Amino acid sequence: MKEMMYGDMYKEDRYVRKRYSLYRDLLLPHLKDNTKILDIGGYMGNLLDALPKDRKLVYYDLDFDQKALDIAKAKGAKTIKVEDLDSERMPVNEKFDIIVATELFEHLKNPEFAVNQIKGLIKSDGVILISLPNECTIFHRLMCLIGKGIDGTGFDPYYHLHFPTIRQSREFVGKHFNIIEKRYWVHGGEGGLAKMNLMPDSLLEKTANWFPGLFSRGTVFLCRRKQ
Repeated sequence: MKEMMYGDMYKEDRYVRKRYSLYRDLLLPHLKDNTKILDIGGYMGNLLDALPKDRKLVYYDLDFDQKALDIAKAKGAKTIKVEDLDSERMPVNEKFDIIVATELFEHLKNPEFAVNQIKGLIKSDGVILISLPNECTIFHRLMCLIGKGIDGTGFDPYYHLHFPTIRQSREFVGKHFNIIEKRYWVHGGEGGLAKMNLMPDSLLEKTANWFPGLFSRGTVFLCRRKQ
């Protein structure tokens, strides 16, 4: 079983830092004092680190990992413990201006169970930020071709249960929410092209926008609730 990672786990990963900066940039126009944010699967409150410090945000971190929640709480997050997002109702009795579900749904047996709860927790004028990975890139296809597999983890717990294409992710999100903005993100480090010295970051980012199915590591969607 792979050990859970705590602390500044993204310190050396510039691609993940870029992804969190993308989250921040998409949310920035919707942030003001007392904006209420629910980060589902927020782990150690990594998003809170990326959000502007000059806003008096009310940030809730919902996760199953108590140690991660303790770290988030020390950063100023309000924490909510949940054991199983596949079967347990989120213990939340209020509505939020922003709900964040990044790199979450691919880990769940039944993503729609969580999605349907989100619909009842977002304010009518609120926004939902969703990020989903793409493990059908040319890199992943090559890894499968040589027998390494999509992520090399086999049956390790806490890894992905779903491997949607870019199009399938868009269709899934669009089925439940109105997509108002969409961005692609890249990862050229571990499990990516830049580590193989095949493509510099700037070219990888451009190519991901031209051919997202092959070169984008994932998609970030900014959405609103369907009326």
